[in-house]
Amino acid sequence: MVLSDDTQAILDYLESTDVKLRKSNDFGALLEIGAQLGAADETNALILTGKNIWSVYGILKKTSSTDEGFQNLEAQFMTEINTFRTAIVSFLATVSEEIYTRFEETYLGMNQGTIRNIVDLAHDLAALKDLQNQAKYK
Repeated sequence: MVLSDDTQAILDYLESTDVKLRKSNDFGALLEIGAQLGAADETNALILTGKNIWSVYGILKKTSSTDEGFQNLEAQFMTEINTFRTAIVSFLATVSEEIYTRFEETYLGMNQGTIRNIVDLAHDLAALKDLQNQAKYK
């Protein structure tokens, strides 16, 4: 997918702030699709869900499976993963079959690899959410 100058500028800016994007092609594609569809609310919902996934994942990594609340964190993580998957299916409803298939294979499967891919994309979405929050609260 060819990215607009605006979308590329977002990716370039995030990279310049020492954020190492993990799924820059897919991240850029989601931003571009959102811009082309005029789907600001849906794009922001994806960004927020990505931030939630990344936040819960960060806590899970620091928590032992024997710690109190671990199971609740795991349940919250999977809830956010499923919210993200549902949002992706809806968000990509109008894209080409090629793009949809790419996202389906990468993010919608039921295996550890797809969860890792979602976490990596969530990292990128969280970086953008952090940037949005900096601009909003500065």
